[in-house]
Amino acid sequence: SQYLIPELKKVIEEYEIEHIVLGLPTNLSSRESQQTTKVQAIGRHIQDMFPGTLEYWDERYTSQLAKRYLEKRQSVDIESARILLEEWLQIKTPV
Repeated sequence: SQYLIPELKKVIEEYEIEHIVLGLPTNLSSRESQQTTKVQAIGRHIQDMFPGTLEYWDERYTSQLAKRYLEKRQSVDIESARILLEEWLQIKTPV
């Protein structure tokens, strides 16, 4: 996170970002894992320097779903992030 936070701060300022959605990994039974703790620690660092709001979003099935939509040489992580944000927007954005 020593490189992530300064780079993220530049992007936040450049694009005037007001809300961050951070994927929160949990296991299939909704319990926290070691990775959950790491993501929450990064979230605290982001919140310390970020004037907007930060929201955690369950990312449990995004990797499996992303693999269904992938074309050759695409990143599972990028596709997972797209799916996570799409789910968040569907729930949070009024129709």
